[in-house]
Amino acid sequence: MNKTSKIYWFLNAGLAFWVIALSSFWLKYTSVSIILAILSVIAFIFHIKQERILFMFRKSKTDAQEKRSALPELTEHVFPDEKDLIMETNNLSVKEAEREDKTTNTVVASGVRFDGNICSSGMIYIYGTIVGNVESENGIVKVMRSGQVEGNIICRELIVDGLVKGECCCSAIDVYENGRIDGNIRYAHLSIKKGGVFCGQAQVESKLIKQDEPKIIEMKKDVLPIAN
Repeated sequence: MNKTSKIYWFLNAGLAFWVIALSSFWLKYTSVSIILAILSVIAFIFHIKQERILFMFRKSKTDAQEKRSALPELTEHVFPDEKDLIMETNNLSVKEAEREDKTTNTVVASGVRFDGNICSSGMIYIYGTIVGNVESENGIVKVMRSGQVEGNIICRELIVDGLVKGECCCSAIDVYENGRIDGNIRYAHLSIKKGGVFCGQAQVESKLIKQDEPKIIEMKKDVLPIAN
């Protein structure tokens, strides 16, 4: 007996009991027909239960096969190669370094007015207004086009594209087209582009110049076209 006949054994028995019950009913064997009808109903119930059990078994077997097929992908994801781990570690270290560099910068946003002194070892970007002194001896101070400083500035390099009212003591000073400095300056290198304005006294400081650097004041000049 194969597996298919075993599966439909209760169904076949139920049908057989039902046929015999009908025959007994026609032959007026009422009690026998009732018993056979009950047996056929019981056989049908067992057949339905057997079908449910087989369905659950097939479903669990299919789920197990799907999990086994997905297992290699999971193991590759959970256990990456050593090279991937090294690359991820290097990327994390680079991101951490960039994060640390960003944290050393100071930014005064546009529309912000800050009253007080600022002292930083990193770069200072000024888009708003500062009423006070700005100091960054080893850093760079950038006064943007919308920026304004009313106070003294001490730094390694000063870039002015806005307005500065006060004394500036810097190793290098660059005044851009929209920049303006109202006050005395002490510098080692000075650059003023066309459109930039400087009102005050300028003094070259020997302390701000390195020994191996020449004492040169750089002035930006635009070349004018020659008229025919």
